[in-house]
Amino acid sequence: MVALFAEERKCVVFLETAIDIDKIPHIEIDVIPIDENLEEDVKKFFKRTLTEDDYEWSTHKKIIETDKDKGDISKVIPGSFSYFHIDINAQGGFAHVIEDSRKFNRKHALEVVAGCMGDEEVNVNVPINYETLKKRVRGFKDRYNEKYNWTKYKKQ
Repeated sequence: MVALFAEERKCVVFLETAIDIDKIPHIEIDVIPIDENLEEDVKKFFKRTLTEDDYEWSTHKKIIETDKDKGDISKVIPGSFSYFHIDINAQGGFAHVIEDSRKFNRKHALEVVAGCMGDEEVNVNVPINYETLKKRVRGFKDRYNEKYNWTKYKKQ
């Protein structure tokens, strides 16, 4: 996906949320292509929001940088911890330990990205019509053809 969107002069924001990982192992990943000139803005907004939001009395660091590990979250967060991670172009970004999943707003990250894109009015709580979603998926599959599909690469 990174290579596909790079040709369109976009970078890819990966928003990874793992809540209650010790009870119900499940990770949600949102993938959002943005104009490449917004990359630094997104980083600044997330750094600020992770510093200001949420856990006034937390015991963990508010921001854990993942750049040096190229976004490998397993190197910075223990496997049983709930977390949020923003990664840009699969090169790393910031992680945050979620101490109380009831207080964590899962949609806040999407709202931050929408704000960076200049679309503050986006409502991330409104579900997309199923037929519209199918068309979007079909369109993406057509663009994400053999050239970018890493599952079809053969070892040399």
